[in-house]
Amino acid sequence: VPIVNTQVGQGKALNKIQWDKEGRKTAIGSSDGRVHIYDIGELCIPRENEYTLLQKSVSELINVTESH
Repeated sequence: VPIVNTQVGQGKALNKIQWDKEGRKTAIGSSDGRVHIYDIGELCIPRENEYTLLQKSVSELINVTESH
């Protein structure tokens, strides 16, 4: 589930990504040759319950897959 999204332009494809060493900023290359820089900031710091929620989601996906 996306927390944040952004539009980079009609018909543009993002095809390369590079994270900075701290994991707080990204440089993303698009198909038109532009580089988009994003400051992820606090979004990249997991909250206390996020690991538990991730485990629950993965378990649910496994259960659905095994039941089919």
